[in-house]
Amino acid sequence: MFVHAGGHIGTITAAVLRNSPGVDVVAIEAIPEKAERLRRKFPSVTVLSLGLAEQKGRATFNLDMDDTPGAVWLKTTGGCARSSRNSQA
Repeated sequence: MFVHAGGHIGTITAAVLRNSPGVDVVAIEAIPEKAERLRRKFPSVTVLSLGLAEQKGRATFNLDMDDTPGAVWLKTTGGCARSSRNSQA
């Protein structure tokens, strides 16, 4: 089993599937839209839409739509188990 924390657009997931056919892959992605794209792109992969931290809590992801694509800042308030997302358009 391969666990990919921070699935993003699936580059690492794709490489693992290409180089290790038949391996079970779990991709973890906190941003729901990216998680959904991973599900569509890799139907054989288990995709979990959640954040990871050292302790249980909540977090807010702030996306800067004017910055580099994929740039995400995480402002934690007590770690995160599941996260909410705020977009700045």
